Amino acid sequence: MFEALWRQLLREREIWFRLVVGYLVFVTVPPWVESQLWPVSGPLHITQVTQTEEGVRIRGWAERYRSGCDFLGLVWWLGDRHGQAVRVPARFDDRPQIRAVGRMEFEALVVGLSEDQLNDSYSDVRHACHGRNGDRAFLWPTRSKFWN
Repeated sequence: MFEALWRQLLREREIWFRLVVGYLVFVTVPPWVESQLWPVSGPLHITQVTQTEEGVRIRGWAERYRSGCDFLGLVWWLGDRHGQAVRVPARFDDRPQIRAVGRMEFEALVVGLSEDQLNDSYSDVRHACHGRNGDRAFLWPTRSKFWN
């Protein structure tokens, strides 16, 4: 009886191990692969920078590669993409619009940095490409490298 119980525990431990590893792989690998191989947006090309009281106002453009993805937000950081960084306020003051695949023009991207700090910063845009639940992506947000 004890031997049968021991075998049952070993089988269940293996099942739980496989479930946990499977879940971690599902949660971490697909978002990373999608962000690297199939981003929604290309990098920002800055055409004009104007210093304001709030920081810099940027005019520029980026290429949109995919349709069917809802914009969730823009995240901007001062620092190194692979090192220390601090989050910086950033927002689009352009009128909201649903953007098609192709060139996207931005007239008023406001970032809380000085013009000198801009090159020492980076940004990502997040989209919900697999459905969304309110303001959140249903499965995972798709991140696209937007600046640096």
